[in-house]
Amino acid sequence: MSGCASGSATCAVGRSAETSGLVSRVMRNFEELSTSVRIRGSRRQFDESVRAYGAGAYRSATIALWICLLLDLVEKLRILADSGDAAAKALIAEVDKARKDQDVQKMVAFEGGLLDRACSDFELITPREMTELERLRQDRHACAHPSFHGEGEEPYDMAPEQVRAYMVLVVDSVLSQPPVVGKALVERFIADTKGASWPTEDLVGYLRERYFQRARSNVMQNILRVAVKAGIRPPDEDNSIARRCVATLAAAAEIDRPQVGETIRHVLTSWRDNLSDDDLLRIVGALGVFSECWSAFPTEEPSIRAPSSPPT
Repeated sequence: MSGCASGSATCAVGRSAETSGLVSRVMRNFEELSTSVRIRGSRRQFDESVRAYGAGAYRSATIALWICLLLDLVEKLRILADSGDAAAKALIAEVDKARKDQDVQKMVAFEGGLLDRACSDFELITPREMTELERLRQDRHACAHPSFHGEGEEPYDMAPEQVRAYMVLVVDSVLSQPPVVGKALVERFIADTKGASWPTEDLVGYLRERYFQRARSNVMQNILRVAVKAGIRPPDEDNSIARRCVATLAAAAEIDRPQVGETIRHVLTSWRDNLSDDDLLRIVGALGVFSECWSAFPTEEPSIRAPSSPPT
């Protein structure tokens, strides 16, 4: 009884200080998230969601966060349109016309399909991110629409930890990311192999952060196909590009070994009947460490044979 009973005021102050410290840590984390948001308008909207969270208005925070996500995706599409992306131009023209005509039905349909378009058409988000963001949309609808509640049900409420998780998800998957589509990633890789900024160390980390972390599996596969082809037939017969592409395959194998092996097999199988002697020599030197290199060729081919114990 001598603990908090004898000093209840002191204990209350202690609990209050502890709670205040927790809130302070959460808000500081939000500040860090806010600084990583690329687009100024999106940052203002994100900060509005944070303020609602800080006031304990978790439904309002969820609704504001969903609006922030939509605003950011639309702005990224505008950036892509301005940079010449034809699909983005067409989509932005469509939504601008709907707004000018005050066609509410079309604007609602646009917003309803924006996540899917961002994923499937522009690869601004991955399929996994889309699934997680879809949960945010469902919770937003439950917060915003009374008709979602059954008779006698309490109004839908959001747990603070769920709102925080959504904030991190939206920032990490969308707000902090550049507007780069899959095709642009492949073109960026090609340009990087020819440039002076190619890394001399930690190529695995470089590839993961610059290309593969943001790419869908088919985009990664396209980059690897470029690397395999350029490793065998480098542009302008530039051996430095060939070496970089071979190094890319070795580094990428540490990220996704099956994907690298399957890509090598696919390219070599499709090229098998049109390979010159120089191509075969390059294949052995560049890709011989991959068992898929040897399995791409029939065993009866006399021009290239697997070693007795091929590496795996």
